[in-house]
Amino acid sequence: LVFDKQLELTFESHITARDFSTASGQGLKGIDKVHGVSVSKFYSKQGIGVEAGLNYYSNGADDALLETRGLGYFIGGQMGLWKNARGYIRLSSRNYEYQATDTVRGFSAPRDDTENRLLLGVSHSFKSGSLKAWTANAQYTYTDNASNVNDPAMQQLDYTRGVLELNLRRYF
Repeated sequence: LVFDKQLELTFESHITARDFSTASGQGLKGIDKVHGVSVSKFYSKQGIGVEAGLNYYSNGADDALLETRGLGYFIGGQMGLWKNARGYIRLSSRNYEYQATDTVRGFSAPRDDTENRLLLGVSHSFKSGSLKAWTANAQYTYTDNASNVNDPAMQQLDYTRGVLELNLRRYF
C-alpha cells in the first residue's frame, strides 16, 4: 500500500511446496511459509529512506527435527552517497525454534537459535560509457548465530561469519 510518495506499507506472503528426489532431503520435504509486514518512509525527496518489518517463518519440514518456526525483524536504511550511488544498511534478527529434540545427538531440549545480522552495502548505477545500464554492488554481511545447545561437540551452532559480496548486474 502506498499512502503517498513518502510512505509505504507492504504485506508479504510466500508459500513454497518443497519435495526432494534424494533420500538425504526427504526430512526437509514440506511447506515453507513466510508472512510479514514492513513499513518504509522516505525523506528529502526520496534521497533517504528507512524501513522496518516483522516476519513469521515456518519451514514445515516433514521431520520435526528439521522443522523450524520463528519470528524475525529488521530495520534498515538507505541514502544517496554520490551521483548514481546509494549506500544501505540493514540490522536483522531471526529466531529458529526447532520443533523436536534431537536425542540422537544427545540434546536435552529442542534447539532454539537466534541469528543476528548486520549488512552494509553500496551500489552504483552506470548511466554512460561501456557499462551503461549496469550496476556494481558491494556488500558485507556479518552474522552472529547463538544456539541454546551447550555441547562442546556442537560448537559449530554458535558462530560468527563475515561475507563480502561483489557483483555486476544488468536488468533487461
